[in-house]
Amino acid sequence: MLHGPHQWDPSTGPLDAELAATITIEHAELLATNEERAIEMPSQSSLPGGSPEPIHILHVDDEPDFTDLAATYLQREDDRFSVHTELSASDGLDRLADDRFDCIISDYDMPGRDGIEFLEAVRDDHPDLPFILFTGRGSEEVASEAISTGVTDYLQKDSGTEQYAILRNRVVNAVDRHRVDRESQRMRERMELALEVTDSVIFEVDPDTGDLRSQGAMGEVFDEPSGDGTKGADFVERAVHPEDRDRLHELFGRMQRGESEYDVIDYRTNPAVGRQRWMRGHAYYEASEPRIVGFATDVTEQKTRERQLRELNERFEHLAEAVPQGLFIVAADYSEVLYVNSAAKELYGIDGEDIAADPSSWQRHVHPEDLDRLRADVETQRAGNVEGPQHQEFRIQHPERGTRWLNVDMYPIREDDELERLAGVATDVTERREREMELMRYERMVEDLRDVVAILAPDGTVRYVNHAVGRTLGYEPEALIGEGGFPDQPQATVDDLSAAIHDVVDQPSESRTIRTEMRRNDGSVCRVEAALRNRIDDDTLQGILVSIREISERNESQA
Repeated sequence: MLHGPHQWDPSTGPLDAELAATITIEHAELLATNEERAIEMPSQSSLPGGSPEPIHILHVDDEPDFTDLAATYLQREDDRFSVHTELSASDGLDRLADDRFDCIISDYDMPGRDGIEFLEAVRDDHPDLPFILFTGRGSEEVASEAISTGVTDYLQKDSGTEQYAILRNRVVNAVDRHRVDRESQRMRERMELALEVTDSVIFEVDPDTGDLRSQGAMGEVFDEPSGDGTKGADFVERAVHPEDRDRLHELFGRMQRGESEYDVIDYRTNPAVGRQRWMRGHAYYEASEPRIVGFATDVTEQKTRERQLRELNERFEHLAEAVPQGLFIVAADYSEVLYVNSAAKELYGIDGEDIAADPSSWQRHVHPEDLDRLRADVETQRAGNVEGPQHQEFRIQHPERGTRWLNVDMYPIREDDELERLAGVATDVTERREREMELMRYERMVEDLRDVVAILAPDGTVRYVNHAVGRTLGYEPEALIGEGGFPDQPQATVDDLSAAIHDVVDQPSESRTIRTEMRRNDGSVCRVEAALRNRIDDDTLQGILVSIREISERNESQA
């Protein structure tokens, strides 16, 4: 930078010709001789934490001894420097076409093209590349022409070695400034691109005047032009849903009064001026300016998904509360109960406060004889060793209803092949278990009888027969289950049994007793008395109960 009555910062671009003409020789001398100032002002890159990037320098000078000496001293001054030398402007341009450089150092007085002509050629393709004119010839004419052409810095050669420390600082300052400018330009381009493609609105409000400035998708979202020229309060009244305006006014009011530094608000756009959208605004109060800045993003799709999910959850809860089964969802490690319906609380004899305070409270009333087995199942599930539905059946010592049997099916819920949750369906099966116990007692009793006892379907299919059938008729019970009656019987016997079954089906309250002959498995024939009763409506038997007893001729004659 040139300092004096007329100041020029090279980073702003070439100086216009009129101002360049006013630069005096004193300016050039100041640049060349103010070595102490140059040495005392190291670049940011030379400070601790400065940029460690290498700096590639192209040095063009027609004196090879001088370029070698300069390269040696510069690289000694800064180990980031990599100096490449050429002896003419033409060779320098060829080298610049092939390689990338961060800075050019050039002499002025060279055969062929001089330093100014070399600078002009460089500027054609590299308008911002740092270019330092390092010359032994200093004059007002050279300085003015160099400045007009766009030189970055100007330094007059000296005989001492201290000049290389000054040159090093000039190079580093120029390169740092160029890199910062280049990064700033890239940032501006990225910001401009982001503003072009973003669906967000970026805004700034002056808390004193209420003036609103905006960028981004203002036109698309609010049907408002981006830029300046409106009051924030007027914008809210015009572009925001009437039911949400007061909340926005209150938010900006708090920030204008300095009561809030950051806030988030969801609001709707005004459907009268375009399609209604849901927006989420983030506002920040910067006390140092002061100003309110922030951005607003279209969250309509998110709100729609949230509403759909909320409606789905409501439908699920309505369904879950309507069914008699207990429904619940727990974390895979049982550390949290994520959902439980009222029926589940009732079945387990616990309430919502119990579950919230202790996720394992559902085990509180499990029968002691079933608890160890149930806990083993839980540990298996916690370990993730679950493929399909897991079946559990255990007793609950209900505080109000006594001992109850629960049947629980646990269904694994996976995400990305990882077990995340377990969904459970619990059913009170106490009545079923009691019927099963009753049936077991009945079967044990029936198995001890000498008479053949069978349960037939109305079409004659054998559903059950006790082991006495082996002693009386010579058949294995298992061989008869599912068969359409007793095999290989005389037709008269088949007709008698069919008629008796028909009678008790038509008259459920009546029973029938018949005497007939039945053929044993070995082909022999015996006389039997068969009593039939309708037990189709019995929850346990659900069929025609048949009792068959072998009778002798003497018993038959006595009867």
